[in-house]
Amino acid sequence: MREKDRYFDKVFDNTSDEHVNVHHYVSYRSFIKKNNKFLVIKTNRGDIILPGGGIEPGETGEEAARRELLEETGYRALSEPQYIGTVTSRQDDKYKSDGVFEIECRYYAYEVDDEPVEAELTKHEERLEIKAMWLTKEEIIQSNQEYWESLIVKDFWVDHVEWMVKEDW
Repeated sequence: MREKDRYFDKVFDNTSDEHVNVHHYVSYRSFIKKNNKFLVIKTNRGDIILPGGGIEPGETGEEAARRELLEETGYRALSEPQYIGTVTSRQDDKYKSDGVFEIECRYYAYEVDDEPVEAELTKHEERLEIKAMWLTKEEIIQSNQEYWESLIVKDFWVDHVEWMVKEDW
């Protein structure tokens, strides 16, 4: 796995001015690397993201990351989760002109099964036609670069994924 005392805390701040209202959201995500490839999700928009999502009542962050990993990819975590760090992004809120949307993504690493079971997608994930796949760092960066260039409003997920694979966490 990884050195247990190596963590990160990265912030991407893309806000235009000072805002008084911060809309904070916490996401629990998995960072899985096996045989020099990363377990990622590709959406019908063309972006590559890491599996994860929100916490359900009564769950810990570790449990949420493990559940989301299984639901979105079909891969079961075999090892105990290892917290590896947090990436936070801030951007002007698209829906509230006086606010900032801030997402704090807490990342966990695991060993996973060699073969997935069937993923259990939510309706939102089905609409995005998410598909789990194993990609190299170069494939992820190339795919997200093409997606990034097609956007008018930049997507913070691209920053997260690219930074994570380049730093080789």
